[in-house]
Amino acid sequence: MPAMDEHQLQDEQYAFPYHYIPVLERGQFSATHHWPWGFRYLGGLHVVLEELGHVGFSSLVDIGCGDGRFLREVASRYPGAALLGVDVSRRAVGLAQALNPDLDFRAADITVDSIPERFEIATLIEVIEHIPPEELPRFLDAVADRLMDGGRLLLTVPHRNKPLIPKHYQHFDADQLRQLLHRRFEVVRIVPFDLRSRRSPGAWLIKRVLGARGRWILVTNRRVLRTLYRLYVSRYLYCAREQDCERLAVVCSRPPRPDGAADVRAGRRPTA
Repeated sequence: MPAMDEHQLQDEQYAFPYHYIPVLERGQFSATHHWPWGFRYLGGLHVVLEELGHVGFSSLVDIGCGDGRFLREVASRYPGAALLGVDVSRRAVGLAQALNPDLDFRAADITVDSIPERFEIATLIEVIEHIPPEELPRFLDAVADRLMDGGRLLLTVPHRNKPLIPKHYQHFDADQLRQLLHRRFEVVRIVPFDLRSRRSPGAWLIKRVLGARGRWILVTNRRVLRTLYRLYVSRYLYCAREQDCERLAVVCSRPPRPDGAADVRAGRRPTA
């Protein structure tokens, strides 16, 4: 590959807005931003990407895409797929587009705004807990309408084992999800994951270190963090029993449309 000039080298650095990391507020300096739930977020992406690996697809829509991180991961693994990220938040979509200029994002409410394409896969990563319960049937109808016949829906949600937080309307269990989804989808499987830390001393320790729950120390040694994250994925990510999990992943299939309507296949948006 040809060597990059100074402008290209600098441009490569803007994959993340690193100038916003150091702050001086009320005389207090910090050069770090830390998200205690970050390792569990990556664990959820791991579960969904594993499920995607079981099915072949050429198009995917990520609904409730937020800042576009999940779609970036999909694009890196499936470079030939037609991908679209949709979110009702214009601010989130603007950030997603800025951080991923080669991907396609749209600010839209799928229950109102027209999205003519239909996709083989739709994903809802930690989305439906943010939607008022009375609006969920209409929202899921709109999701189903974005899928081709036989297309798959993959979603993740927090389990009722996890305490409700202010920005969530509700958490779910497997029976509730089956009842919610059965009108428009056939549930293929439900996967409990993200072991409750109180169920295992090892999971508790990982939460303390990777989640930086200690009061004074933030571990930054990459070898230690890599080892602990791999241990989390291999031993504490998936759960044998629903009562031990904090989240659920659901794989659904969309039955054929009764009207036999033709699918409008999704295509990748031309880039400048």
